[in-house]
Amino acid sequence: MRRFELIEGTASKFWEVEQAENDLNIRWGRIGTAGQSQTKSFADAAKTATALTKLVSEKTGKGYKEVGVSADASIGKTEARPKAEPPAEAPASAPVEAAAKVTASASAPAPATPAPPPVASESLDSQCERVVEAVRAAIEDGSVKTGDKFSAAALKRQYGVSEQGATMAFEELKSHGLLSGWGTTAEVREKAQDAARELAQRTVAAHGETPAQPVAEGAPPWLAQGAPLRITAQTREFAYASRRFPSTRPVLDLAQAWIRACNDLELPLDLAATDAALRPAAERMLARDKPATPSPDAEADALLLAFMDHNTRRDKAGSVVFLIQYLVAQYGLAGAIEVYLSTLRLQVEGNYDQKAKKWRSHFSSNPGHAVNHGWYGAVGDAEEVLREQLSTAPEAEWQQCADLIEAALPSLHPSRQPLAALLLPERPELSNALALRLAGEKDSGETLHWLLLTITDATAAAQAAKVRLSYSSGFWGHYKMTATALLERGTEAVALLERGAAEEHAGETLAAIGTPEAVAALAKVASGSKAALARLSLAVDRWPQAAIVALARLVAAGGKD
Repeated sequence: MRRFELIEGTASKFWEVEQAENDLNIRWGRIGTAGQSQTKSFADAAKTATALTKLVSEKTGKGYKEVGVSADASIGKTEARPKAEPPAEAPASAPVEAAAKVTASASAPAPATPAPPPVASESLDSQCERVVEAVRAAIEDGSVKTGDKFSAAALKRQYGVSEQGATMAFEELKSHGLLSGWGTTAEVREKAQDAARELAQRTVAAHGETPAQPVAEGAPPWLAQGAPLRITAQTREFAYASRRFPSTRPVLDLAQAWIRACNDLELPLDLAATDAALRPAAERMLARDKPATPSPDAEADALLLAFMDHNTRRDKAGSVVFLIQYLVAQYGLAGAIEVYLSTLRLQVEGNYDQKAKKWRSHFSSNPGHAVNHGWYGAVGDAEEVLREQLSTAPEAEWQQCADLIEAALPSLHPSRQPLAALLLPERPELSNALALRLAGEKDSGETLHWLLLTITDATAAAQAAKVRLSYSSGFWGHYKMTATALLERGTEAVALLERGAAEEHAGETLAAIGTPEAVAALAKVASGSKAALARLSLAVDRWPQAAIVALARLVAAGGKD
Protein backbone atom coordinates (compact mmCIF):
# COMPACT_ATOMS: atom_id res chain seq x y z
CA MET A 1 0.00 0.00 0.00
CA ARG A 2 1.14 3.56 -0.78
CA ARG A 3 -0.05 6.62 1.16
CA PHE A 4 0.00 10.26 0.08
CA GLU A 5 -0.87 13.33 2.18
CA LEU A 6 -1.75 16.96 1.40
CA ILE A 7 -1.33 19.43 4.27
CA GLU A 8 -1.79 22.98 2.99
CA GLY A 9 -3.70 25.87 4.59
CA THR A 10 -6.78 24.26 6.17
CA ALA A 11 -6.46 21.17 3.96
CA SER A 12 -5.36 18.01 5.75
CA LYS A 13 -6.12 15.08 3.47
CA PHE A 14 -4.79 11.61 2.72
CA TRP A 15 -5.05 9.31 -0.29
CA GLU A 16 -4.02 5.63 -0.27
CA VAL A 17 -3.80 3.10 -3.08
CA GLU A 18 -2.76 -0.53 -3.58
CA GLN A 19 -2.84 -2.94 -6.49
CA ALA A 20 -4.29 -6.42 -5.96
CA GLU A 21 -3.92 -8.21 -9.29
CA ASN A 22 -6.65 -6.65 -11.50
CA ASP A 23 -8.04 -4.40 -8.75
CA LEU A 24 -7.05 -1.00 -7.41
CA ASN A 25 -8.09 -0.49 -3.80
CA ILE A 26 -8.32 3.22 -2.97
CA ARG A 27 -9.01 5.02 0.30
CA TRP A 28 -9.20 8.78 0.89
CA GLY A 29 -10.39 11.40 3.37
CA ARG A 30 -9.30 13.83 6.04
CA ILE A 31 -6.25 12.88 8.07
CA GLY A 32 -7.38 11.43 11.40
CA THR A 33 -10.55 9.86 9.98
CA ALA A 34 -11.23 6.42 8.55
CA GLY A 35 -12.07 8.00 5.21
CA GLN A 36 -13.91 6.38 2.34
CA SER A 37 -12.81 3.48 0.14
CA GLN A 38 -13.43 2.19 -3.33
CA THR A 39 -12.23 -0.70 -5.50
CA LYS A 40 -11.77 -0.26 -9.25
CA SER A 41 -11.44 -3.36 -11.44
CA PHE A 42 -9.60 -3.58 -14.77
CA ALA A 43 -9.24 -6.11 -17.59
CA ASP A 44 -5.77 -7.26 -16.58
CA ALA A 45 -2.85 -6.48 -14.26
CA ALA A 46 -1.03 -4.38 -16.89
CA LYS A 47 -3.98 -2.01 -17.30
CA THR A 48 -4.33 -1.87 -13.52
CA ALA A 49 -0.67 -0.83 -13.18
CA THR A 50 -1.11 1.84 -15.87
CA ALA A 51 -4.13 3.26 -14.04
CA LEU A 52 -2.17 3.24 -10.78
CA THR A 53 0.67 5.24 -12.34
CA LYS A 54 -1.80 7.76 -13.79
CA LEU A 55 -3.65 8.23 -10.49
CA VAL A 56 -0.41 8.70 -8.54
CA SER A 57 0.75 11.28 -11.09
CA GLU A 58 -2.54 13.17 -10.75
CA LYS A 59 -2.31 13.24 -6.96
CA THR A 60 1.32 14.35 -6.82
CA GLY A 61 0.46 16.97 -9.42
CA LYS A 62 -2.09 18.37 -6.99
CA GLY A 63 0.50 18.65 -4.22
CA TYR A 64 0.16 15.33 -2.41
CA LYS A 65 3.42 13.98 -0.95
CA GLU A 66 4.12 10.27 -0.44
CA VAL A 67 4.72 9.18 3.16
CA GLY A 68 6.01 5.90 4.56
CA VAL A 69 3.69 3.14 5.78
CA SER A 70 4.27 -0.14 7.53
CA ALA A 71 5.06 -3.12 5.31
CA ASP A 72 1.85 -4.98 6.29
CA ALA A 73 -0.50 -1.98 5.79
CA SER A 74 -3.40 -2.80 3.49
CA ILE A 75 -6.69 -1.30 2.34
CA GLY A 76 -8.46 -4.43 1.19
CA LYS A 77 -11.23 -4.78 -1.33
CA THR A 78 -14.34 -2.62 -1.01
CA GLU A 79 -17.46 -4.46 -1.97
CA ALA A 80 -19.59 -2.80 -4.63
CA ARG A 81 -22.74 -1.11 -3.40
CA PRO A 82 -26.01 -2.81 -4.35
CA LYS A 83 -27.66 -1.27 -7.36
CA ALA A 84 -30.52 1.07 -6.63
CA GLU A 85 -34.01 0.04 -7.66
CA PRO A 86 -35.10 1.69 -10.92
CA PRO A 87 -37.24 4.77 -10.31
CA ALA A 88 -40.98 4.41 -10.54
CA GLU A 89 -42.58 5.60 -13.76
CA ALA A 90 -43.34 9.32 -13.59
CA PRO A 91 -47.04 10.07 -13.07
CA ALA A 92 -48.93 11.44 -16.03
CA SER A 93 -49.49 14.69 -14.15
CA ALA A 94 -45.79 15.59 -14.27
CA PRO A 95 -44.79 15.69 -17.98
CA VAL A 96 -43.61 19.31 -17.83
CA GLU A 97 -41.23 18.62 -14.94
CA ALA A 98 -39.77 15.55 -16.67
CA ALA A 99 -39.30 17.46 -19.92
CA ALA A 100 -37.57 20.29 -18.07
CA LYS A 101 -35.08 17.85 -16.56
CA VAL A 102 -34.30 16.35 -19.97
CA THR A 103 -33.81 19.79 -21.53
CA ALA A 104 -31.55 20.97 -18.72
CA SER A 105 -29.31 17.91 -18.89
CA ALA A 106 -29.05 17.95 -22.69
CA SER A 107 -26.87 21.10 -22.65
CA ALA A 108 -23.88 19.25 -21.17
CA PRO A 109 -22.18 16.07 -22.36
CA ALA A 110 -23.30 12.93 -20.54
CA PRO A 111 -20.79 11.75 -17.93
CA ALA A 112 -18.69 8.75 -18.88
CA THR A 113 -19.32 7.29 -15.41
CA PRO A 114 -22.11 7.86 -12.88
CA ALA A 115 -21.70 11.03 -10.82
CA PRO A 116 -20.21 10.38 -7.39
CA PRO A 117 -22.52 11.02 -4.46
CA PRO A 118 -22.06 14.39 -2.68
CA VAL A 119 -19.65 14.22 0.23
CA ALA A 120 -20.83 16.37 3.13
CA SER A 121 -17.31 17.02 4.39
CA GLU A 122 -15.82 17.91 0.99
CA SER A 123 -14.74 21.54 0.95
CA LEU A 124 -15.94 24.01 -1.67
CA ASP A 125 -12.41 24.27 -3.07
CA SER A 126 -12.14 20.51 -3.32
CA GLN A 127 -15.49 20.32 -5.10
CA CYS A 128 -14.40 23.03 -7.52
CA GLU A 129 -11.01 21.41 -8.18
CA ARG A 130 -12.60 18.02 -8.77
CA VAL A 131 -15.05 19.38 -11.34
CA VAL A 132 -12.49 21.58 -13.11
CA GLU A 133 -10.03 18.70 -13.39
CA ALA A 134 -12.71 16.32 -14.67
CA VAL A 135 -13.87 18.75 -17.36
CA ARG A 136 -10.28 19.70 -18.22
CA ALA A 137 -9.33 16.03 -18.65
CA ALA A 138 -12.43 15.40 -20.77
CA ILE A 139 -11.56 18.31 -23.04
CA GLU A 140 -7.94 17.14 -23.30
CA ASP A 141 -8.82 13.56 -24.26
CA GLY A 142 -11.45 14.71 -26.76
CA SER A 143 -14.53 13.26 -25.08
CA VAL A 144 -15.80 16.84 -24.75
CA LYS A 145 -15.56 18.85 -27.97
CA THR A 146 -15.71 22.45 -29.20
CA GLY A 147 -19.25 23.78 -28.94
CA ASP A 148 -20.42 21.43 -26.18
CA LYS A 149 -22.41 23.41 -23.65
CA PHE A 150 -22.07 23.55 -19.86
CA SER A 151 -23.86 25.31 -17.03
CA ALA A 152 -23.35 25.44 -13.29
CA ALA A 153 -26.61 23.52 -12.82
CA ALA A 154 -25.44 20.76 -15.17
CA LEU A 155 -22.07 20.51 -13.41
CA LYS A 156 -23.84 20.24 -10.06
CA ARG A 157 -25.94 17.30 -11.28
CA GLN A 158 -23.17 15.60 -13.20
CA TYR A 159 -20.48 15.66 -10.52
CA GLY A 160 -22.54 15.59 -7.33
CA VAL A 161 -21.31 18.89 -5.86
CA SER A 162 -23.05 21.77 -4.14
CA GLU A 163 -24.53 24.72 -6.00
CA GLN A 164 -21.70 26.99 -4.85
CA GLY A 165 -19.01 24.43 -5.72
CA ALA A 166 -20.50 24.04 -9.21
CA THR A 167 -20.72 27.80 -9.70
CA MET A 168 -17.09 28.22 -8.65
CA ALA A 169 -16.01 25.51 -11.10
CA PHE A 170 -18.10 27.03 -13.91
CA GLU A 171 -16.47 30.44 -13.44
CA GLU A 172 -12.98 28.94 -13.13
CA LEU A 173 -13.39 26.98 -16.35
CA LYS A 174 -14.23 30.24 -18.09
CA SER A 175 -11.34 32.11 -16.47
CA HIS A 176 -8.92 29.42 -17.69
CA GLY A 177 -10.16 29.88 -21.25
CA LEU A 178 -11.74 26.44 -21.53
CA LEU A 179 -15.31 27.75 -21.76
CA SER A 180 -16.71 30.99 -23.12
CA GLY A 181 -20.09 32.64 -22.85
CA TRP A 182 -22.20 35.08 -20.90
CA GLY A 183 -25.03 34.27 -18.55
CA THR A 184 -25.83 30.84 -17.21
CA THR A 185 -24.39 28.72 -20.04
CA ALA A 186 -21.03 28.54 -21.77
CA GLU A 187 -19.56 26.38 -24.50
CA VAL A 188 -16.19 24.76 -25.04
CA ARG A 189 -13.95 27.21 -26.89
CA GLU A 190 -11.91 26.60 -30.00
CA LYS A 191 -8.39 25.41 -29.13
CA ALA A 192 -9.66 24.49 -25.65
CA GLN A 193 -7.75 21.22 -25.94
CA ASP A 194 -4.44 23.13 -26.04
CA ALA A 195 -5.57 25.29 -23.13
CA ALA A 196 -6.47 22.15 -21.16
CA ARG A 197 -2.95 20.75 -21.63
CA GLU A 198 -1.37 24.06 -20.61
CA LEU A 199 -3.58 24.26 -17.52
CA ALA A 200 -2.41 20.83 -16.40
CA GLN A 201 1.23 21.90 -16.76
CA ARG A 202 0.68 25.16 -14.88
CA THR A 203 -1.15 23.40 -12.06
CA VAL A 204 1.65 20.88 -11.57
CA ALA A 205 4.32 23.62 -11.69
CA ALA A 206 2.55 25.73 -9.07
CA HIS A 207 2.28 23.08 -6.36
CA GLY A 208 4.78 22.93 -3.54
CA GLU A 209 6.29 26.39 -4.00
CA THR A 210 4.97 27.95 -0.80
CA PRO A 211 5.10 25.35 1.98
CA ALA A 212 3.64 26.39 5.31
CA GLN A 213 6.17 27.42 7.95
CA PRO A 214 5.54 26.42 11.59
CA VAL A 215 5.27 29.34 14.01
CA ALA A 216 5.94 29.82 17.69
CA GLU A 217 4.07 27.80 20.28
CA GLY A 218 0.94 29.53 21.54
CA ALA A 219 0.06 31.14 18.21
CA PRO A 220 -3.65 31.38 17.29
CA PRO A 221 -4.95 28.18 15.67
CA TRP A 222 -5.30 29.83 12.25
CA LEU A 223 -1.53 30.48 12.34
CA ALA A 224 -0.60 26.97 13.46
CA GLN A 225 0.93 26.14 10.07
CA GLY A 226 2.27 29.58 9.17
CA ALA A 227 0.68 32.41 7.20
CA PRO A 228 -2.79 31.20 6.12
CA LEU A 229 -2.71 32.05 2.43
CA ARG A 230 -4.17 30.31 -0.60
CA ILE A 231 -1.73 31.10 -3.41
CA THR A 232 -2.92 29.33 -6.55
CA ALA A 233 -1.40 28.87 -9.98
CA GLN A 234 -3.82 31.52 -11.22
CA THR A 235 -2.62 33.98 -8.57
CA ARG A 236 0.96 33.58 -9.75
CA GLU A 237 -0.05 33.76 -13.39
CA PHE A 238 -1.92 37.05 -13.03
CA ALA A 239 0.27 38.87 -10.49
CA TYR A 240 2.63 41.53 -11.79
CA ALA A 241 6.26 40.46 -11.62
CA SER A 242 8.80 41.78 -9.11
CA ARG A 243 12.29 40.78 -8.11
CA ARG A 244 10.82 38.73 -5.26
CA PHE A 245 8.51 36.96 -7.71
CA PRO A 246 10.21 37.17 -11.11
CA SER A 247 8.49 36.46 -14.42
CA THR A 248 8.69 33.14 -16.24
CA ARG A 249 7.24 34.44 -19.54
CA PRO A 250 9.41 33.29 -22.47
CA VAL A 251 11.27 36.13 -24.23
CA LEU A 252 11.65 36.28 -28.01
CA ASP A 253 14.76 37.37 -29.86
CA LEU A 254 15.00 40.62 -31.86
CA ALA A 255 13.64 39.37 -35.19
CA GLN A 256 10.87 37.23 -33.71
CA ALA A 257 9.71 39.98 -31.35
CA TRP A 258 9.56 42.52 -34.20
CA ILE A 259 7.56 40.21 -36.47
CA ARG A 260 5.06 39.42 -33.68
CA ALA A 261 4.77 43.09 -32.69
CA CYS A 262 3.99 44.21 -36.23
CA ASN A 263 1.59 41.38 -37.04
CA ASP A 264 -1.57 42.95 -38.55
CA LEU A 265 -0.32 46.39 -37.49
CA GLU A 266 -2.22 49.38 -38.86
CA LEU A 267 -0.92 52.94 -38.48
CA PRO A 268 -3.70 55.40 -39.40
CA LEU A 269 -1.71 58.55 -38.58
CA ASP A 270 -2.66 62.18 -39.27
CA LEU A 271 0.73 63.74 -40.00
CA ALA A 272 -0.74 67.19 -40.58
CA ALA A 273 -2.20 67.30 -37.05
CA THR A 274 1.03 65.99 -35.47
CA ASP A 275 3.36 68.54 -33.85
CA ALA A 276 5.86 69.81 -36.43
CA ALA A 277 8.84 68.81 -34.28
CA LEU A 278 7.59 65.21 -34.17
CA ARG A 279 6.76 64.79 -37.87
CA PRO A 280 10.19 63.59 -39.07
CA ALA A 281 10.22 60.84 -36.43
CA ALA A 282 6.56 60.05 -37.23
CA GLU A 283 7.43 59.60 -40.91
CA ARG A 284 10.25 57.24 -39.97
CA MET A 285 7.82 55.37 -37.71
CA LEU A 286 5.49 54.81 -40.66
CA ALA A 287 8.41 53.44 -42.67
CA ARG A 288 9.05 50.84 -39.95
CA ASP A 289 5.83 49.01 -40.75
CA LYS A 290 7.77 46.32 -42.59
CA PRO A 291 8.42 42.63 -41.85
CA ALA A 292 12.22 43.11 -41.91
CA THR A 293 13.84 44.01 -38.58
CA PRO A 294 14.59 47.76 -38.67
CA SER A 295 17.80 49.48 -37.64
CA PRO A 296 17.79 51.30 -34.26
CA ASP A 297 15.79 54.54 -34.13
CA ALA A 298 14.76 55.32 -30.56
CA GLU A 299 12.66 58.39 -31.51
CA ALA A 300 10.60 56.49 -34.08
CA ASP A 301 10.21 53.52 -31.72
CA ALA A 302 9.02 55.80 -28.89
CA LEU A 303 6.26 57.10 -31.19
CA LEU A 304 5.41 53.56 -32.25
CA LEU A 305 5.12 52.37 -28.64
CA ALA A 306 2.95 55.38 -27.71
CA PHE A 307 0.75 54.78 -30.77
CA MET A 308 0.31 51.06 -30.14
CA ASP A 309 -0.27 51.48 -26.40
CA HIS A 310 -2.99 54.01 -27.17
CA ASN A 311 -4.67 52.13 -30.03
CA THR A 312 -4.28 48.40 -29.33
CA ARG A 313 -7.53 46.90 -28.09
CA ARG A 314 -7.48 44.51 -25.18
CA ASP A 315 -9.13 41.85 -27.31
CA LYS A 316 -6.06 42.06 -29.56
CA ALA A 317 -3.52 42.22 -26.75
CA GLY A 318 0.01 41.08 -27.38
CA SER A 319 1.49 43.55 -29.84
CA VAL A 320 2.69 45.88 -27.08
CA VAL A 321 4.10 42.88 -25.20
CA PHE A 322 6.22 41.89 -28.19
CA LEU A 323 7.18 45.49 -28.96
CA ILE A 324 8.66 45.86 -25.46
CA GLN A 325 10.59 42.63 -25.98
CA TYR A 326 11.84 44.03 -29.30
CA LEU A 327 12.95 47.27 -27.58
CA VAL A 328 14.90 45.33 -24.94
CA ALA A 329 16.56 43.21 -27.63
CA GLN A 330 17.36 46.30 -29.76
CA TYR A 331 18.50 48.80 -27.10
CA GLY A 332 19.12 46.78 -23.94
CA LEU A 333 16.87 47.10 -20.88
CA ALA A 334 18.12 50.57 -19.90
CA GLY A 335 17.60 51.77 -23.48
CA ALA A 336 14.09 50.30 -23.53
CA ILE A 337 13.31 52.12 -20.28
CA GLU A 338 14.45 55.40 -21.87
CA VAL A 339 12.20 54.77 -24.89
CA TYR A 340 9.30 54.08 -22.53
CA LEU A 341 9.94 57.25 -20.54
CA SER A 342 9.92 59.16 -23.83
CA THR A 343 6.42 57.83 -24.55
CA LEU A 344 5.22 59.28 -21.24
CA ARG A 345 6.20 62.71 -22.61
CA LEU A 346 3.94 62.23 -25.64
CA GLN A 347 0.21 62.66 -26.03
CA VAL A 348 -1.67 60.54 -28.57
CA GLU A 349 -5.00 61.98 -29.65
CA GLY A 350 -7.58 60.72 -32.12
CA ASN A 351 -9.95 62.39 -34.54
CA TYR A 352 -12.52 60.90 -36.91
CA ASP A 353 -11.73 61.30 -40.60
CA GLN A 354 -15.13 61.80 -42.24
CA LYS A 355 -13.77 61.27 -45.75
CA ALA A 356 -11.95 58.02 -44.96
CA LYS A 357 -14.61 56.94 -42.45
CA LYS A 358 -12.00 55.95 -39.86
CA TRP A 359 -10.20 57.24 -36.78
CA ARG A 360 -6.75 58.75 -37.23
CA SER A 361 -4.25 59.50 -34.49
CA HIS A 362 -1.75 62.30 -34.12
CA PHE A 363 1.07 63.13 -31.67
CA SER A 364 1.63 66.04 -29.34
CA SER A 365 4.68 66.68 -27.19
CA ASN A 366 2.59 68.43 -24.53
CA PRO A 367 0.66 65.75 -22.57
CA GLY A 368 -2.20 67.09 -20.52
CA HIS A 369 -3.76 63.95 -19.06
CA ALA A 370 -3.01 60.39 -18.06
CA VAL A 371 -2.61 57.42 -20.34
CA ASN A 372 -5.99 55.70 -20.23
CA HIS A 373 -6.73 52.04 -20.90
CA GLY A 374 -10.40 52.44 -20.06
CA TRP A 375 -11.94 49.96 -17.68
CA TYR A 376 -8.56 48.30 -17.12
CA GLY A 377 -7.11 51.42 -15.54
CA ALA A 378 -3.90 53.26 -16.20
CA VAL A 379 -1.56 50.27 -16.03
CA GLY A 380 -1.21 48.60 -19.41
CA ASP A 381 0.81 45.95 -21.22
CA ALA A 382 3.91 48.19 -21.44
CA GLU A 383 4.19 48.55 -17.66
CA GLU A 384 3.46 44.87 -17.09
CA VAL A 385 6.16 43.63 -19.48
CA LEU A 386 8.76 46.16 -18.28
CA ARG A 387 8.19 44.90 -14.73
CA GLU A 388 8.80 41.39 -16.03
CA GLN A 389 12.06 42.47 -17.66
CA LEU A 390 13.19 44.32 -14.53
CA SER A 391 12.33 41.32 -12.34
CA THR A 392 15.01 39.16 -13.96
CA ALA A 393 17.66 41.79 -14.74
CA PRO A 394 21.14 41.51 -13.17
CA GLU A 395 21.47 43.70 -10.07
CA ALA A 396 23.74 46.31 -11.68
CA GLU A 397 21.44 46.66 -14.70
CA TRP A 398 18.38 46.93 -12.44
CA GLN A 399 20.06 49.66 -10.39
CA GLN A 400 20.85 51.58 -13.58
CA CYS A 401 17.23 51.35 -14.74
CA ALA A 402 15.85 52.28 -11.32
CA ASP A 403 18.05 55.36 -11.23
CA LEU A 404 16.89 56.36 -14.73
CA ILE A 405 13.24 56.10 -13.67
CA GLU A 406 13.74 58.02 -10.43
CA ALA A 407 15.65 60.80 -12.20
CA ALA A 408 12.95 61.14 -14.86
CA LEU A 409 9.97 61.44 -12.48
CA PRO A 410 10.10 65.24 -11.96
CA SER A 411 10.13 65.86 -15.73
CA LEU A 412 6.92 63.92 -16.34
CA HIS A 413 3.38 65.28 -16.24
CA PRO A 414 1.90 64.61 -12.76
CA SER A 415 -0.62 62.16 -14.23
CA ARG A 416 2.20 60.11 -15.80
CA GLN A 417 4.54 59.94 -12.80
CA PRO A 418 2.68 57.10 -11.02
CA LEU A 419 3.06 54.85 -14.08
CA ALA A 420 6.84 55.15 -13.90
CA ALA A 421 6.88 54.63 -10.12
CA LEU A 422 4.81 51.44 -10.50
CA LEU A 423 7.75 49.84 -12.31
CA LEU A 424 9.72 49.84 -9.04
CA PRO A 425 7.91 47.90 -6.31
CA GLU A 426 11.36 47.45 -4.73
CA ARG A 427 11.49 51.19 -4.07
CA PRO A 428 8.18 51.85 -2.27
CA GLU A 429 9.55 55.10 -0.84
CA LEU A 430 9.15 56.61 -4.33
CA SER A 431 5.46 55.70 -4.41
CA ASN A 432 4.90 56.85 -0.83
CA ALA A 433 6.42 60.28 -1.47
CA LEU A 434 4.69 60.60 -4.82
CA ALA A 435 1.25 59.83 -3.39
CA LEU A 436 1.62 62.38 -0.60
CA ARG A 437 2.84 65.06 -3.03
CA LEU A 438 0.36 64.41 -5.84
CA ALA A 439 -2.62 64.33 -3.48
CA GLY A 440 -2.50 68.12 -3.43
CA GLU A 441 -2.11 68.60 -7.21
CA LYS A 442 -5.18 68.94 -9.41
CA ASP A 443 -3.30 67.64 -12.49
CA SER A 444 -2.50 64.27 -10.94
CA GLY A 445 -5.84 62.89 -12.08
CA GLU A 446 -7.02 59.37 -11.41
CA THR A 447 -3.64 57.73 -11.98
CA LEU A 448 -2.71 58.39 -8.35
CA HIS A 449 -5.20 55.71 -7.30
CA TRP A 450 -3.15 52.91 -8.90
CA LEU A 451 -0.16 53.66 -6.69
CA LEU A 452 -1.97 51.53 -4.11
CA LEU A 453 -0.08 48.66 -5.73
CA THR A 454 3.32 49.87 -4.52
CA ILE A 455 2.52 52.17 -1.58
CA THR A 456 3.52 50.93 1.87
CA ASP A 457 2.83 54.05 3.96
CA ALA A 458 -0.65 54.06 5.56
CA THR A 459 -1.18 57.82 5.16
CA ALA A 460 -0.14 57.71 1.51
CA ALA A 461 -2.41 54.71 0.90
CA ALA A 462 -5.37 56.58 2.41
CA GLN A 463 -4.75 59.47 0.01
CA ALA A 464 -4.59 57.16 -3.01
CA ALA A 465 -7.71 55.27 -1.92
CA LYS A 466 -9.72 58.51 -1.78
CA VAL A 467 -9.31 59.16 -5.50
CA ARG A 468 -12.65 58.88 -7.25
CA LEU A 469 -12.57 57.00 -10.53
CA SER A 470 -14.81 57.72 -13.47
CA TYR A 471 -13.93 54.80 -15.74
CA SER A 472 -13.38 51.65 -13.72
CA SER A 473 -13.98 49.82 -10.47
CA GLY A 474 -10.41 50.69 -9.52
CA PHE A 475 -7.72 48.73 -7.80
CA TRP A 476 -10.20 46.42 -6.05
CA GLY A 477 -11.90 45.31 -9.27
CA HIS A 478 -8.64 44.52 -11.09
CA TYR A 479 -7.51 40.91 -10.54
CA LYS A 480 -3.89 41.59 -11.53
CA MET A 481 -3.72 44.23 -8.80
CA THR A 482 -5.34 42.18 -6.04
CA ALA A 483 -3.34 39.05 -6.97
CA THR A 484 -0.13 41.07 -6.76
CA ALA A 485 -1.12 42.44 -3.36
CA LEU A 486 -1.78 38.91 -2.07
CA LEU A 487 1.50 37.53 -3.40
CA GLU A 488 3.65 40.47 -2.28
CA ARG A 489 2.04 41.32 1.08
CA GLY A 490 0.50 38.09 2.30
CA THR A 491 -1.85 38.55 5.27
CA GLU A 492 -0.94 42.24 5.43
CA ALA A 493 -2.85 42.74 2.17
CA VAL A 494 -6.07 42.81 4.21
CA ALA A 495 -5.50 46.47 5.12
CA LEU A 496 -5.27 47.28 1.41
CA LEU A 497 -8.17 45.12 0.24
CA GLU A 498 -10.83 45.65 2.92
CA ARG A 499 -11.97 48.99 1.42
CA GLY A 500 -13.00 47.10 -1.70
CA ALA A 501 -14.37 43.95 -0.04
CA ALA A 502 -17.67 44.29 -1.93
CA GLU A 503 -15.86 44.17 -5.29
CA GLU A 504 -15.49 40.79 -6.98
CA HIS A 505 -11.70 40.53 -7.19
CA ALA A 506 -10.87 42.16 -3.85
CA GLY A 507 -13.48 39.92 -2.22
CA GLU A 508 -12.07 36.79 -3.87
CA THR A 509 -8.59 37.75 -2.72
CA LEU A 510 -9.75 38.39 0.86
CA ALA A 511 -11.29 34.91 0.83
CA ALA A 512 -7.79 33.57 0.12
CA ILE A 513 -6.51 35.01 3.44
CA GLY A 514 -7.32 33.00 6.57
CA THR A 515 -7.26 35.63 9.30
CA PRO A 516 -10.20 36.97 11.35
CA GLU A 517 -9.61 40.42 9.85
CA ALA A 518 -10.08 39.11 6.29
CA VAL A 519 -13.23 37.15 7.17
CA ALA A 520 -14.67 40.14 9.06
CA ALA A 521 -14.12 42.40 6.04
CA LEU A 522 -16.18 39.98 3.92
CA ALA A 523 -18.86 39.61 6.59
CA LYS A 524 -19.41 43.37 6.74
CA VAL A 525 -20.43 43.49 3.07
CA ALA A 526 -22.09 40.06 2.81
CA SER A 527 -25.63 41.48 2.81
CA GLY A 528 -24.87 43.59 -0.27
CA SER A 529 -25.28 40.87 -2.89
CA LYS A 530 -25.59 37.14 -3.43
CA ALA A 531 -22.02 37.08 -4.76
CA ALA A 532 -20.69 38.84 -1.65
CA LEU A 533 -22.49 36.33 0.58
CA ALA A 534 -21.00 33.47 -1.48
CA ARG A 535 -17.49 34.88 -0.93
CA LEU A 536 -18.09 34.97 2.84
CA SER A 537 -19.38 31.39 2.68
CA LEU A 538 -16.21 30.36 0.85
CA ALA A 539 -13.99 32.09 3.43
CA VAL A 540 -15.81 30.38 6.31
CA ASP A 541 -15.45 27.04 4.54
CA ARG A 542 -11.73 27.56 3.98
CA TRP A 543 -10.81 29.10 7.32
CA PRO A 544 -13.30 27.88 9.98
CA GLN A 545 -11.11 28.76 12.99
CA ALA A 546 -10.48 32.32 11.84
CA ALA A 547 -14.16 32.63 10.88
CA ILE A 548 -15.36 31.66 14.36
CA VAL A 549 -13.27 34.48 15.84
CA ALA A 550 -14.28 37.02 13.16
CA LEU A 551 -18.02 36.34 13.43
CA ALA A 552 -17.90 36.25 17.23
CA ARG A 553 -16.24 39.68 17.26
CA LEU A 554 -18.89 41.10 14.92
CA VAL A 555 -21.73 39.69 17.02
CA ALA A 556 -20.17 40.98 20.24
CA ALA A 557 -19.77 44.47 18.76
CA GLY A 558 -23.47 44.71 17.95
CA GLY A 559 -24.79 47.22 15.41
CA LYS A 560 -25.80 46.58 11.81
CA ASP A 561 -22.90 44.20 11.10
